[in-house]
Amino acid sequence: MSSAVSAIPMLPGVLDLAGAEALLALLQEQVLPNARVRLDGAAVTQAGTAGLQLLLAARQTLARHAGTLELVDPSPGLLRAIADLGLDAAFGLAPVAPGDGA
Repeated sequence: MSSAVSAIPMLPGVLDLAGAEALLALLQEQVLPNARVRLDGAAVTQAGTAGLQLLLAARQTLARHAGTLELVDPSPGLLRAIADLGLDAAFGLAPVAPGDGA
């Protein structure tokens, strides 16, 4: 089966519980075996645990089925939220140094 490359949808500016609920429908359509999902994180100003948990679960599900989830152009706020929860490595990102990011 060949890999599917999807368009790059934008993550919401606020990736909290409500933002995660909106993102869930999009991810349910794209989390398929061999899928290459790319999400543009440039607009994210705030990210909460619910939103990051959803992204991480999608990333892990894709990895189990030969797919990938990549955060394209993650904003400083998104990077800081990921770093604050110690999820840099889980998202395949370099650690954010103190004082960097939002």
